[in-house]
Amino acid sequence: MHLEDFLYWIIVSLVMFASVYYSNEGEIRGFIFIGTILGVIFYALAFSRIVMKVSLKVIDITIKCVKTIWLILSYPFKIIFKILSIPIRFIFKLLGKYMRKARRASRSKAAKLALWGRMIKHRRKKI
Repeated sequence: MHLEDFLYWIIVSLVMFASVYYSNEGEIRGFIFIGTILGVIFYALAFSRIVMKVSLKVIDITIKCVKTIWLILSYPFKIIFKILSIPIRFIFKLLGKYMRKARRASRSKAAKLALWGRMIKHRRKKI
């Protein structure tokens, strides 16, 4: 909300500067300050809520449009992903099976090596 008000006042100040520059040749007089202060008060009392509601609606509509465009553009990629996910899952299942078998085989070999290592240590102690 503060950002919107800030942007509004930047635009208003630029328009005011341009109008003072072209109409008064850049001379700043007292009635310009009085008019500006009265304009700020009038805006705060009358138009601030309207401007906020309109700008929030514009932001909501913009967000909805961007989301809709994103859904339309990403739909083909979602379909491709779903199609490719079937063989990829199958490949990962096969890899998982082979990895488990390899792990079991390595465990048994590692266990045998550890047993042999203990037996050798035990034999060294006896000698």
